[in-house]
Amino acid sequence: MNNSAPRIGLYSNQFHAHMKRGIATYALQLTRHLIMQLAEPRIALIDCLFRSSDRANTPRFDQPNVEERLIPLPGRIFAIVNRHMDLPLLHLFTGKFDLLHAMQEQVPVLRSGLTVMTVHDLGPVHHPELFDREYARRWRISLDQGLKRSDHIVAVSETLADELREYRPDLAEQFTGTPLGISPVFMAPEDEEKEGSVLTAYSVPAPYILLVGAADPKKNLDAFIKGYILFHELRFGDVPHLVLVGKEDWGGFKSIREAIDQSGIREKIHFTGYIDQDDLPGLYRNASLFVFPSRFEGFGLPLVEAMASGAACLVSDIPVFHELGGTCVEYFNPLSPEEMAGRLDEVLHDSDRLTVMRNDSRVRGRLFTWEETARRTIQVYEAMLTADLS
Repeated sequence: MNNSAPRIGLYSNQFHAHMKRGIATYALQLTRHLIMQLAEPRIALIDCLFRSSDRANTPRFDQPNVEERLIPLPGRIFAIVNRHMDLPLLHLFTGKFDLLHAMQEQVPVLRSGLTVMTVHDLGPVHHPELFDREYARRWRISLDQGLKRSDHIVAVSETLADELREYRPDLAEQFTGTPLGISPVFMAPEDEEKEGSVLTAYSVPAPYILLVGAADPKKNLDAFIKGYILFHELRFGDVPHLVLVGKEDWGGFKSIREAIDQSGIREKIHFTGYIDQDDLPGLYRNASLFVFPSRFEGFGLPLVEAMASGAACLVSDIPVFHELGGTCVEYFNPLSPEEMAGRLDEVLHDSDRLTVMRNDSRVRGRLFTWEETARRTIQVYEAMLTADLS
């Protein structure tokens, strides 16, 4: 190992997460591809204290220039310390870095070295009504502290980078968009046998409309359920089933279940719970339509996964989805169940358009790779380290 090479720290309290979605996916996949492309720098992976049972979920990289460092505090406690105490505890536990990349909106206090922060969305800023008030308050404190402590900020989409420039125009030159990528499993050739066994294992009926995402308020599941019920009424019940994939642990999920039970079409709506990403390509590919009704997103990995898998997609008319889907997908107003119902009816009964959407989406979705995300992130690192030496 070259001890004169820069030492780069990659900090995330999600490395050990069991379900690799969202920020955990970003931390794992970006780290994996940074290590593949960064042969010279010394790299330290930094996580917070976690249960011994989570050890198996933590990535291991058998590379001479990669080391692991553990902050001996649970992530929640470390976050509190960072918000309220001006103490450089990270240096105490991990040593110093030439550059530290905080892979979420929480930047540790440092006394030396450069800092990069990743911002994943601005939900609590633009949509505080969708969050617990105390959570939104703490999140904004962490975000604003991170903006103050960071030398540069990467956003997970160009759209989000623009939103950050509007939020903090005084820092406009410090924001860079680094759109995310998808796993190669979503670009693999079709495997009819495996896909058939996945559909059987999860009792997925045909034909079906697919929605993937945890049932939290920003995913707008309650509004889409209303739209689907209206669609069912419009077509007198002659509609595809609705298959919902994702965790059901959000506190408001009970009310969604109750609304479905009272709708009279409970037999049409199916919940699979969380599904591992290796099983998702077949679910995307065999769906009559993939829908993504989010109120907002910083990026929207399920949309790009669905596109790369060859699904026809109908999604919310929000700026980031236009960045990702362009003219390959169709859009609806996420605040209007009536428009959702109309667009479902229109798109599902246009077979020619569905074929074009599937073909165009497959090509466009496969442009989003973690190799490119890592390459653009490294450009940020190199520009910062070069400027620091000059």
